[in-house]
Amino acid sequence: MLKSKKAIVIEEMSQVYVDYTCFIVARYQGLTVAQITSLRRSLKKDGANFKIVKNSLSKIAASNSNKKGFDDILFGPVGIIYANEPVSIAKKLVSFAKTTGKLQIVGGVIDNHVYTNLQIVELSKLASMEQIRGGIVGSISGVASSLIRVIQTPGAQIARVCSSYSSSRKE
Repeated sequence: MLKSKKAIVIEEMSQVYVDYTCFIVARYQGLTVAQITSLRRSLKKDGANFKIVKNSLSKIAASNSNKKGFDDILFGPVGIIYANEPVSIAKKLVSFAKTTGKLQIVGGVIDNHVYTNLQIVELSKLASMEQIRGGIVGSISGVASSLIRVIQTPGAQIARVCSSYSSSRKE
């Protein structure tokens, strides 16, 4: 690779390290081009990307961006999956690794903390942000509807008492 191209790759990866908070490193050996393309498309739906970059260039970009921990996990032929929401990406990668049997998660760096492959697998078992938000909205709407029911009940009881009283006065 030409020196000018290396500088461009380092610049691009430095920007990636600045823009994103979650980086998972995985070995892709044995995957077909079709499988990698499928994985990329699947990740793209969740706002993640899969990039294969020379480890030496990636390490330089990481150090330029003040990202720590990449020296421990960038070795051998690996790809970097980067996103801002770690749980859904971890779920996708673990699921893809189980179905293909060829993708191997090496580890990750999330908010400058290094995670092992086992910790990434454990992370995939957590609820995603979408699921948590859905639970919160469900809880709030349940409480709101209960509150409305409680507020309306005394008024309805007074109306029944008044109706009963007026019908008894007519007789």
